Amino acid sequence: MLSTYFKGNQMSEMEQRRTSIEEIVRENGAIMLTDIAARLGVTTMTIRRDLETLVKRGKVSLYHGVIIPSKYSNYQLLEAQNVMIEQKMRIAKAAASMITEGDTIILDAGSTVSMLARELPKKISLTIICLSLNSFLNVVDNPNTKVILIGGLYHESSLVFESPENIQLLKRLRANKAFISASGVRHNMGVTCSNQFEIELKKTALDSSVERILLADSSKFGKVNSCFFADLEEFNTIVTDSGLSPENIHLLEGRGIKVITV
Repeated sequence: MLSTYFKGNQMSEMEQRRTSIEEIVRENGAIMLTDIAARLGVTTMTIRRDLETLVKRGKVSLYHGVIIPSKYSNYQLLEAQNVMIEQKMRIAKAAASMITEGDTIILDAGSTVSMLARELPKKISLTIICLSLNSFLNVVDNPNTKVILIGGLYHESSLVFESPENIQLLKRLRANKAFISASGVRHNMGVTCSNQFEIELKKTALDSSVERILLADSSKFGKVNSCFFADLEEFNTIVTDSGLSPENIHLLEGRGIKVITV
C-alpha cells in the first residue's frame, strides 16, 4: 500500500514536471535542453527521459539539444535536416576546415550551415555573427568565441529573425568569411531561397564579408526558388558534394568560382 502511494506521488511529480516543460517551451518558442534542466532543478538525463515521452505524445520536438513546440515539427528546416544528411555533414566539415584563428565569420540560416556551427573548431578565437536561432544555439557555449545574434521578428519556418534594425546592424559589421545557404542554384537564374524575408539579410551578409562561401549540396543545383538574392559570381567559393556533375563544376569554374567537392 505504502509503495503504491510513493509510486503515485512519483508519477504525479513526473507529470507535473512534463507539464512545466510544455509550458516553458510554449512561452519561449525554443529553449536549450540544458537551460530547462537548470530551471527545473533536475539533471539533463531526467529531462531527456521526459522528452522521450513528450515527443511520442506529439507535444514537443527535440532538435540538436533545442526543444521546440510541436507546431514547429513540420517547419522547413526540420524537413531539410533529414535530406542529404551525409553529404551535408561532409560539406560542413570541409567548411569548418576553412576557418582560422581570429576569423570573424557570418553563419546564415539553413540545415548545412547549422551543421557547420556544430563543427566549428573549439580551440581557436573566433567572432561569430549568427543570422538564425539554430546556428546561435550551436555556438553560444563555445569557448574562445564572441557571438553576435542578429535579432528581430522571429520566423518559425526558418529560425531566422527579421527587422530593419538587424539589417542596419549587419551593415555596420564586417567579416572575413560568410557561409551562405541556398535552396536553389541555377547557372542562368542565380542563387535563390524560399523566403522573401531572407533576401535582404543574405544580400547584406554578402556585402559585409571579404570571402563569400556558398554551402549547397548537389540536389540544390538546377533548382530555382521564388526569391533571388545573388548571382553566382558573387561567391568566391562553393562547397558541395561529389554528386555534382562534372559539367556543372566546369561551368562554375569557368565563371571564376572555386569549387570544393567532398
